[in-house]
Amino acid sequence: MVGLVLSAAPTLTAQQVRDILASTATKIDRVFGQWDDAGHSNFRGAGLVNASAAVQLASGGCQAPEQCVAPSDDCGDKCGTRGQCEACRTHADCAPGHVCQALPSLGALVCVAEKGDADCPDGTAEVGGYCLPSPATCKLCGQAEACNGRDDDCNGKVDDGDVCQNGPLCFIDGPGCEAALVCVGRRCSPACQQDGDCSGGATCEKLTGQYGTIESEKACMAQHQYGGPGGCENRCEVRVSTLPDDKLAELVACMEDGAADCDVIDTCRELFPKQ
Repeated sequence: MVGLVLSAAPTLTAQQVRDILASTATKIDRVFGQWDDAGHSNFRGAGLVNASAAVQLASGGCQAPEQCVAPSDDCGDKCGTRGQCEACRTHADCAPGHVCQALPSLGALVCVAEKGDADCPDGTAEVGGYCLPSPATCKLCGQAEACNGRDDDCNGKVDDGDVCQNGPLCFIDGPGCEAALVCVGRRCSPACQQDGDCSGGATCEKLTGQYGTIESEKACMAQHQYGGPGGCENRCEVRVSTLPDDKLAELVACMEDGAADCDVIDTCRELFPKQ
């Protein structure tokens, strides 16, 4: 990427190249990325590098970052016309006061409205200054509930009716888990305060959020139950989220890139981050 920018403007300094890449980057995950007023996210940095926009700015093809539009982001006459719940590809698709956001609980990339000065309307939930719509609000109700972490039948319950053999799924933008359960990785698992609160040899462990932040809650984590509530799958997803890249690569190799069974995975536990 640096080479592309320098090929367009060879006299740029290193700092100028960094500034161009940062200023033209796409601000992804606006709802959950915790973006500050300076356009920086502790989780996403300056955003997703936009090669076309960066080269345009470096070569003088546009005079300001907001004027540098990549061909893939050009939405033509439909730019800025899509409102709450409407499908989108980029922020440019959405009407003023809206951003394009992936919502796993809807299974879609849609425009969501900024909260503004008023309270979020019924059928939406306030998260990070935005009003996130429910499946019913977006008219996504289906005929039958499926094991996908969504409220397919819009009855207010996620994965109900025992459609998930190993417990309901959960997402960062979803309604959360039922009482006495917490979201671990992608599944609802028993909450706990100490090992004695857990059964079947499970241990009570701290949780990390989707972005590696340490949460105040704890959950029972089973050591030999792949896929079940608090099982091996969740142990791996939760525990390794804070590992640096080199250590993560070492752990992935130890676990045979996910193909290893639970017994083999447990031999790799020494590579997990210490709590």
